[in-house]
Amino acid sequence: MLNNYNSKKIKILKGLDVVRKCPGMYIGNINNGNGLHHMVYEIIDNSIDEIIISKCNKIIVTIHNDNSISIQDNGGGIPVNIDKKKKKPLVEILMTILHTGSKFNNKKTGGLHGVGVSVVNALSKKLKLIIYKKKIYKQFYNNGNPKNKLRLIKKTNKHGTIIRFWPNLSIFTNITNFNYYIILKRLHELTFLNPKISFYIRDLYNNKNDFLKHYGKLKSFIKFLNKKKKKINKKIFLVSVIKNNINIDIAMQWNNGINEKIYCFTNNIKQIDGGSHLSGLRNAITKSINNLIDKKKKIKNNNRIGLVCIISIKLYNPKFSSQIKNKLISSDIKKIIEIIIIKKFKKYFKKNKTDKKKIINKILNSNETKNTINKLNYIYKKKNLINFNIINKLANCQEKNPLFSELYLVEGDSAGGSAKQGRDRKIQAILPLKGKILNVEKANFNKIIDSKEILSLISVIGYKIGIKKYNFNKIKYNKIIIMTDADIDGSHIRTLLLTFFYRQMPEIIENGHIYIAQPPLYKLENNNNKYYIKDEKNMNKYKINIAIKKTKLFNKKINFKKKNLKKIIYEYFIIKKEINNINKKYPHDLLIYLIYQPFFLSFNDFNNFKIIKKWLNIIINKINKIYKNNFIYYKIKIIKNIKKKIYELLFCKNIYGNNIYYKINAKFLNSIQYKKIFNLSNKLYLLFNEKTKIIRKKNIKKIYSLEEALNWLFNEIKGDFIIKRYKGLGEMNPNQLWESTMNPNNRNMLRVYIKNKIYTNKLFNILMGDNVKYRRNFIENNALNVLNIDI
Repeated sequence: MLNNYNSKKIKILKGLDVVRKCPGMYIGNINNGNGLHHMVYEIIDNSIDEIIISKCNKIIVTIHNDNSISIQDNGGGIPVNIDKKKKKPLVEILMTILHTGSKFNNKKTGGLHGVGVSVVNALSKKLKLIIYKKKIYKQFYNNGNPKNKLRLIKKTNKHGTIIRFWPNLSIFTNITNFNYYIILKRLHELTFLNPKISFYIRDLYNNKNDFLKHYGKLKSFIKFLNKKKKKINKKIFLVSVIKNNINIDIAMQWNNGINEKIYCFTNNIKQIDGGSHLSGLRNAITKSINNLIDKKKKIKNNNRIGLVCIISIKLYNPKFSSQIKNKLISSDIKKIIEIIIIKKFKKYFKKNKTDKKKIINKILNSNETKNTINKLNYIYKKKNLINFNIINKLANCQEKNPLFSELYLVEGDSAGGSAKQGRDRKIQAILPLKGKILNVEKANFNKIIDSKEILSLISVIGYKIGIKKYNFNKIKYNKIIIMTDADIDGSHIRTLLLTFFYRQMPEIIENGHIYIAQPPLYKLENNNNKYYIKDEKNMNKYKINIAIKKTKLFNKKINFKKKNLKKIIYEYFIIKKEINNINKKYPHDLLIYLIYQPFFLSFNDFNNFKIIKKWLNIIINKINKIYKNNFIYYKIKIIKNIKKKIYELLFCKNIYGNNIYYKINAKFLNSIQYKKIFNLSNKLYLLFNEKTKIIRKKNIKKIYSLEEALNWLFNEIKGDFIIKRYKGLGEMNPNQLWESTMNPNNRNMLRVYIKNKIYTNKLFNILMGDNVKYRRNFIENNALNVLNIDI
């Protein structure tokens, strides 16, 4: 074997080939989405550098429908002049040759290695470049190579750069789509670090957009991160100095939590693995706090429990451990940071004695948490202390390789019994959970590890909570699947489990190991065939497909057969969903009637009293005719809005003597729901009249609405199949559970991932935390938006 290793076997990769051969060296993990999004960050970081070297103050990020992404800035624009040695435009050299750049000189920029944009080009199937620099220049690249020469388009007063690229999907696996919320989180951080700049991000595929601009630098960042949390020191500790030509900005504040959160940035680039600035910061905090505490009580790491801190430094020629810049290794930084923080802490504690006392008390109390963690470590070592709790509950699988094994977390012993019998014993393990687990958002760490159910979960999964540096590869199952009933109790158990994983094992979610099973709501049997149907929506689709066979809906002028009928029914169901979304704001009867109403109000009609009155009289008379003798009737009142100089409508629905009031104004007429109802109405009002009939096979019926037609059709096909509705997993026998929910070949599962970490954190805080006021405000503000509430 050694004899075969000679000079002929050695390959020298040239140009951008090395990037395509070893992309992980330049952008990180290409499987989990980190590398894909790092390409975006490389371009954004270049735009951020423009703040320092030019007048850039605006960056626009656009996710396009074709899975491409563009980044536009109003900086100075990439240089376009011709390089004398290579006889090529400088921009082309920057795009195609590694380690070329204009930021190597004395600039505190992130584009240090000169490989960012060329790496993005190398890993893109296609790239489009537009430069505004007194003139507009355009160039296209395919697989890293220029498709055409740099073209001059025309003169312009604009300045800046637009780079749009299409990632090469043969390089990236698993996650190949840009995530709006991951990029949004990065932009949030950058706006706090650079208050001079504004960001606009939009996702054209999912119709989302956000405008970001923050003032107050790191102080605002800390306030944002600690929002909805109980603060220990009210006055935020702030540092903003220049030492040895290094800009140092630090902000920190303790809260009543148990997690330490320190965000490190160098020249606007985030170091998730910290580095020398983080080491200097930690040493300084430990020394400063220990100087205030009795020798007997001195502690090493507990002084950072509940700490939220941001450290941002800007320096010339920083040294990183790799091109992805996740760790700073500039050795001189550590001592500089340490000396500055110790000095600033002395002044801070002298001026803020109340906050000093609160911080010390918080830190001393954290010793209790440390003792709890020690207790947990002891439990980890003595596994038999918790094994007794799971021996009889866990039905483990035969597979020892975690990559091929799955763990089902099942609600209750009943469903657990069916799951154990129906599973594939080789790869599927079952852990039944008894009742609702502890809400870890409200509980302290002591209470968490005293919970038998949580200890069972920790032991079975093989993840050690409370330990900072834990080898994540030691977890025992690749897929952890939450399988609960489709009722309110099942939803609650699922939420509690997700809260536990998010707070205590976040890496399990971040690495895509948590799934939610999708057991069917219905089983349908037809001509010895079995179908499992997930939910009401899919059940309706199936019934519609059966019902419209040999069906015709017609009157004297219009004839709707299978294809057109199916299309109009689907559109009707979409409109009904829209109506259900707003029927607490506006009268449901009015919304339904509008579907068949030929006469619609426009925005301008709210200035015309006669038109409004005519419209109202037609509608109210029709609706009241429907409800005649049902103790329900509508009254209306036209009110003039003097400020806006338009009319508004007040609907009063009287039900058994009780009045419910609804206001209809111009805002309603501008709503998407109203426009969708209007579009459907244009198709339906001519279809339904006194001559409208529906025929299926030999049966015929006179009908007045699409709702009536559907009810009749569904009644006609009742005998064609047997429908069973499952109330819970316990009602399914082992075979049914395997066929519908557990068989890897045909099951449906939802993969849990975090779209927006900051928003997710805030949401868990509000909904699962112990602050009743915030939760009540959230419920009151969102009550009208709730769908499918189960009471």
